[in-house]
Amino acid sequence: MAGMNHAPTRALLALILFSALLVSDLRATPTTGDRAYGSAQISGPYAQLLSASTDLGPADNGSAQLTMTLHHAARPTALFDWAQQHALSVRWRPGNAWAITEGRSSDMATAFGVNIHDYRGRRGQEFYASPQQPSVPEPLTAEVSEVGRILATRRTGCHCPTCGTCPPMSRTKG
Repeated sequence: MAGMNHAPTRALLALILFSALLVSDLRATPTTGDRAYGSAQISGPYAQLLSASTDLGPADNGSAQLTMTLHHAARPTALFDWAQQHALSVRWRPGNAWAITEGRSSDMATAFGVNIHDYRGRRGQEFYASPQQPSVPEPLTAEVSEVGRILATRRTGCHCPTCGTCPPMSRTKG
């Protein structure tokens, strides 16, 4: 095919490639107004779990929880106050450098600026999860160093990260 002008084909190919790169950089962000604290889309095995499961839509407002690592083992007063302002409760035991924040899924989603959905796994198990990694809310940075992921099966019982059968903890309800 000697003598053919390949310039238009190359220009079209370059335009398609550029468009694909531009679209691939788009990321979904939560639409929760001024309460978003910089949550980021999760990746890796956790993201693969969610993509392999059926998204049942926004969580049914059952209880959701999130474990937080504290800078110190002292009572997290700011966390208790913040949780109450966001209709959440806190479970904490004196001497522990972690606490569990819990409440209705919609309240948790709003407080952390993330989406929380119900999912059904391939084996039929139902669970709730957030496709975003919540970050430490600005008012809590002096007390909270890290937050875990929002993911759990829909079951009852203790979810203590150390023993699984913990005694009652100090609790407030907003």
